[in-house]
Amino acid sequence: SGLVTAKVLQSRGHEVVVIEKECSVGGAFRWRSYEDSRMVSSKYLTAFSDLRIPASADTHLTLDDYVKYLEAYTKKFNIEPIFSTVVESIEKEGEGYVVTCKNANSEWSACYDAVAICSGLHTYPRLVPIEKEHVE
Repeated sequence: SGLVTAKVLQSRGHEVVVIEKECSVGGAFRWRSYEDSRMVSSKYLTAFSDLRIPASADTHLTLDDYVKYLEAYTKKFNIEPIFSTVVESIEKEGEGYVVTCKNANSEWSACYDAVAICSGLHTYPRLVPIEKEHVE
């Protein structure tokens, strides 16, 4: 979810910062899966429309192959996540947001015009109260 969101926002001229708590892309497919698992959906349904999976690939990719596909996606669209980093807080400030992040070495805050939260389907969200605002 986050990689495609980042790619679309970049293609629309936005400067995008991707924060990833794991040490690489792949999320549940790399870190929360069974050994020797395969994708349930076929490569035809799983692939993003802007990067097809080669016809020579197995119809149902191994999870390792799908993670390699996601890595290829980040390279093709110049998406460079900040890995091993968690978002500690997001606070509304004026017309933007202050995002505070932390990794093993440091903690920092940065201001952004907008925030997209793309935590994926297979995580337990840490819900925070968000005031209702107009979203375009």
